[in-house]
Amino acid sequence: MPHLETPHPDQFPELALKYFDKLQPACPKLLKTGWKAWLFPALRRAIQEANQQRHTVYLRELLNWRHEKDAHERKENLRAIAYLRAQQGVVPAMEQVLKDRLAEIICPSAASASFEISSDGSCLVLDVVLARLEAYVRNHSRCSQPVEERSSNDCSKHMLGQYDASIHSIAVRLIGEAFASAPSIETVVVSGLVYSENQFPGREAERYLFSVRVNRCEWRRVNFAILDAAVPVHLLAEFNLRRDYTEEGNLKSIVPWSIDFAAALS
Repeated sequence: MPHLETPHPDQFPELALKYFDKLQPACPKLLKTGWKAWLFPALRRAIQEANQQRHTVYLRELLNWRHEKDAHERKENLRAIAYLRAQQGVVPAMEQVLKDRLAEIICPSAASASFEISSDGSCLVLDVVLARLEAYVRNHSRCSQPVEERSSNDCSKHMLGQYDASIHSIAVRLIGEAFASAPSIETVVVSGLVYSENQFPGREAERYLFSVRVNRCEWRRVNFAILDAAVPVHLLAEFNLRRDYTEEGNLKSIVPWSIDFAAALS
């Protein structure tokens, strides 16, 4: 589950440099001029032209390789600088670090995430697009018990519980990554939404399933040493959580928390 790797809010991510792994072009093997080439000038010229063409192609490939390598190294240097500046609370740098962290989080329940940080670097709002329940059930359709030992109703409840645990787990992880990647952030809002079919053909409607607002001082109270014993569904309930269920256990639509960035600056 994603929440098991949630970092402590004061644990700034380590920079993992990406090495340029494209191999340098190899020198071409040139054609040899044998005794026939010395007897026949036309053959000699043809071999020389072929060797010249091979060498020209090699030089062009080598130049392109060097340009790609230099561009990659410049990009990694800029990332290294961003990680240093992020620890000083520079907003664009914190955004870069968090983007790196989000790209590394792999979870079948979350398709993508977008966020915004206030200009003073104190508040962060993050929306995560979740897999719809129907898609989750299709991908996890096998129950843990044989079909003959479990009724369809039990299986449905089981899948609902798994889905609920999964999306709350990714929310916990995202909160942790946000606080760890952006040291100046004091308030984080993470909201989970799905896109459902709208009444208009070809359009999709947003539907928020949960929204949680957390302060850094509150988040520090979480015992990160025993996350394997934590239940994300219950853990998030300890904070300012907006979430509601139907009698069947399905998540209802809710209105997510919002932060007035302009008011936060005043």
